[in-house]
Amino acid sequence: MSTPGESPRIDSPGRSEPPADPLRGRRAFPLAVIELGTSAIRMAIGQEAHVTVIDKSLRRLKELDLQFASRLNTLYATAHVIEKAVVQADLVIGAVLVPGASAPRLERREQLKRMRRGSVLVDVAIDQGGCFETSRVTTHDKPTFEEEGVIHYCVANMPGATMVVR
Repeated sequence: MSTPGESPRIDSPGRSEPPADPLRGRRAFPLAVIELGTSAIRMAIGQEAHVTVIDKSLRRLKELDLQFASRLNTLYATAHVIEKAVVQADLVIGAVLVPGASAPRLERREQLKRMRRGSVLVDVAIDQGGCFETSRVTTHDKPTFEEEGVIHYCVANMPGATMVVR
């Protein structure tokens, strides 16, 4: 686990052929892990993405370190760490939840402008106003939009689209 304020360490795989899995070799950054974030981590690791989790809860980061070991990089959330990670990411999943309040803004338009074209932001916190400055509510009929060359997925009530089997 990285220490507070430490910058993420990211190695680029330098592939010449397109990956077989959509996330293989990509850099995914779930921010503020809730249960949905944990599912996203499993999926991304399963597709051989380089996954870094950023969170303010040291307890949660330690749990993830124990659960995923060397398959996952964890970082304590600071403005500097988030900014550095977001501009390097291919996929950012904002899974911030503050019960009874609006989601904090974790990404600003200035950071978005520095991201690679075609990168993806998934704003799971869109029901609480969204955690990315450029987020706006989308629907399952038109789930994405592009802003500054970055694809946004901000479908309201995302968990409601998931079938529950009991």
